[in-house]
Amino acid sequence: MASFVESQNLNGCKVNALYDEGRSPFLIVQIEPSAGSTSDSSILFYGHMDKQPFGPGWKHDPTDPVIENGKLYGRGSSDDCYALYAALLSIKACQAKGLSHPRIVITIEGSEEGGNTEDLIYYLQTYKHLIGEPNTVICLDTSAFLEDTLAISSSLRGGCNFDLSVKVGEDNMHSGYSGIVPDPYIIAISLLSRIVDFKTQEVVKDFEVEIPQYRIEEAKFVASRIPLLSAMLPKNEGLLSRAHEQPKEDENFHLLLNQTWKPSLTVVGQNGIPENLGDSSNSIKSQVTLRCSLRLPPTYDVKVASQKLQAILQADPPYNAIVKVEPRSSGQGFDAPPLRSNLQDALFEANKQVFSGNLPLFVGCGGGIPFMDFLSKQYPGANYILTGVGFPDSNAHAANENIDLEFCRKLITTLALTLSKL
Repeated sequence: MASFVESQNLNGCKVNALYDEGRSPFLIVQIEPSAGSTSDSSILFYGHMDKQPFGPGWKHDPTDPVIENGKLYGRGSSDDCYALYAALLSIKACQAKGLSHPRIVITIEGSEEGGNTEDLIYYLQTYKHLIGEPNTVICLDTSAFLEDTLAISSSLRGGCNFDLSVKVGEDNMHSGYSGIVPDPYIIAISLLSRIVDFKTQEVVKDFEVEIPQYRIEEAKFVASRIPLLSAMLPKNEGLLSRAHEQPKEDENFHLLLNQTWKPSLTVVGQNGIPENLGDSSNSIKSQVTLRCSLRLPPTYDVKVASQKLQAILQADPPYNAIVKVEPRSSGQGFDAPPLRSNLQDALFEANKQVFSGNLPLFVGCGGGIPFMDFLSKQYPGANYILTGVGFPDSNAHAANENIDLEFCRKLITTLALTLSKL
């Protein structure tokens, strides 16, 4: 990546490829303002180079990119390996067209997917003399919904990952003893029912917040503009959405609130039960562990959530089984402040130039970027533009991940025009 940056021969460019001992790799690219620029803006681009595990189901080798019907398929294509190249090419476009641009720093980290913010914080603090004091942070790691405009993520959900373990013995036992010894998997599932309603899949109100009215109005507007969210995902035909019981005209609105401002639980892994049916045996397992992901509203304190989870799940264990809740990675949510007027004007005008007069959509994001809370405290006066190429069918974190190349080109053009107006 550092070699690619150097090969672009950008004016005023300095590349810092960092790999400090005991840390993941980190890239800082400094680009001085264009000659004659009088802008007082300072821009920080963010992206990450690490990726999720490949997983099964790929129609192509996930490490050998393939272009089909205008989309490039490969692991990390839309999450988030395009970020460096998009940021870099937006600057190159400015320089090639003789457009001015402010001082810009690009940071690309290597530990985002694991939810580890320690390395990012270390690098940002240790090398703050290279980064300076940005007043605008552009994060290229979020969603897209429509081909005819950018989506700006106005909020991000927090996340609290944890392992729920249930132990009933030292060794597995013949399933013939199932009338005597309780099953740890069933105990684990029953414990989860304390925090989620299995019929509606709604998480208990202990983990909710009062949704700001302006975010409710924002969701109503976006819901009226975009296709039905559940229809944009690679789900089974005929599968009902989480808001299917709402009136049809309100379904998309409720899906947006579910995804962006309400908590939700997903079981993402397990230990103690064979992965393959061929390896199964008629036995009561001695211990079962479920790895769970609890998505939280943007303003919910993730530390409070972790404490509540442990209190709720470990209280009064069924059958006196040994129950443990072990916190894993977590990340605080983020609710973006309003854009300052000159930044909003620049972004809106650029978006209209590229997308046939359309303004960008401001909408919450159901995922999270753990470091945004840190950045908002590190640079309290900064504004944040969180955008990306992650359409629902881009399949981030799943097989056949892809990026729409034409949409990415338009994103790069919009970024270049925005930079030229600051």
